Amino acid sequence: MKADGEKSTHDTDTVLHREQAVGSSTDHDNLAIRPADVPQKPGLFDSVDVSDLLGRKADEPVSEFERDLMALRKHLGEESDEEWRARTLANFNNAVREASGRQAQWEDMRSDLLEFVLISGAFETGPIEGNPTDGHLVSVNLDTDETVTGEQFDCTVALSEDIVALAELLEASRPTIDAIRRILYPSVERVPVTQRVCTSGTLDPARLALGDMSSAVFRRSRMIRQPDRRGRALLVVACDGSGSLDSNQMRVLKILTCSWLVATARSDVQVLAGLYHSGAIRSGLVGPLVQWVAHPRRTVATSNQDAARALVSLPNTGTGIQQDALSLAYIMDEARRLTSGTIYLIHLTDCKWNESFDTGIGGEEEVHSLLRSWRNDIPDLHITTVGLGVANETGLEHLVDKTIALSDAELEDETAVTDKIGRYVASCMAERRHQLIL
Repeated sequence: MKADGEKSTHDTDTVLHREQAVGSSTDHDNLAIRPADVPQKPGLFDSVDVSDLLGRKADEPVSEFERDLMALRKHLGEESDEEWRARTLANFNNAVREASGRQAQWEDMRSDLLEFVLISGAFETGPIEGNPTDGHLVSVNLDTDETVTGEQFDCTVALSEDIVALAELLEASRPTIDAIRRILYPSVERVPVTQRVCTSGTLDPARLALGDMSSAVFRRSRMIRQPDRRGRALLVVACDGSGSLDSNQMRVLKILTCSWLVATARSDVQVLAGLYHSGAIRSGLVGPLVQWVAHPRRTVATSNQDAARALVSLPNTGTGIQQDALSLAYIMDEARRLTSGTIYLIHLTDCKWNESFDTGIGGEEEVHSLLRSWRNDIPDLHITTVGLGVANETGLEHLVDKTIALSDAELEDETAVTDKIGRYVASCMAERRHQLIL
């Protein structure tokens, strides 16, 4: 009987343990955290809070076996259940906070406050700094029978934030700005027309009864000028920035370039200005370089006058070794891509030429050959050469339209420079006034 009683008691305890296990399993299912990446069934009750669940588990009474197990873990230096729960809860909260991108207070910044912080904060420099340098293959057709090629690099000049230096440059350029502002840059094209010749009297030759007469007696062909429908005029300022230019030459170069930029700020004339020399392309590579001071499609300046800030960023003396024919050919190719109308080229140089190609004819003859090819290929091109530090002649008088020679003594005298520019402006106005079609 005692064995049977013990057996029945054991069976009863087994059933109770099973009921407790089933009950705990049911409670666990009710309190389980449902996954967030699958659709959930609608429920009548709020979702279970993790902190409340872990706190409830922590408040439950522990058995004698669990207390002994905790003491053993503490003796062995292992993590207790309370410490594990706290660490798990902290890791979970940190993961949720980082995944949602929210602040520690669990709220986003108001949009007006965020806008104020972004506006008032300073611009932070990113990992990419400087201006990118691009390489181009330039083909030059000289007036010889061969076509030469070369690689030319270009980049833009960063705008300076030195307000004081910019004000000084504008003040020094004021006299020449007032003079250059009067220059007209019309964009015209030549169109051949046939005109009928009439007598000066009352007799019209068209009414005469003529049996056989050549029509050339009463007709003539002429070239007339009319507004160019291909586009606006483009003013190109090509600056020689090689190492042969001293501080006075470079100062006058900046003043004249600034004068042309500011004088055309309120006109409809496009301006393309660049400094050509040689410079570092990337680590371990040095080559011919054109730095754009003003470019309608490349520079970030808002106007021609704003582009004068780039002149402040240029060095006070020339640097590098220029390749004149190659750089000038690339600048002219860029100008012809910008417009199909009239091009006015202002070339500022010290007239010391370097060889660009392995032709064996020398740098000066390469420039002469390039100018002659331009005369044949570009009919609507007007070239003005400004010789910096040139006392007498530039050597290009027979190849260009205008030349301005500024000696070393004149470079130090701003009045002399303004006088030379004023005479140049007067001659240009006299020649271009008849080009305007009223």
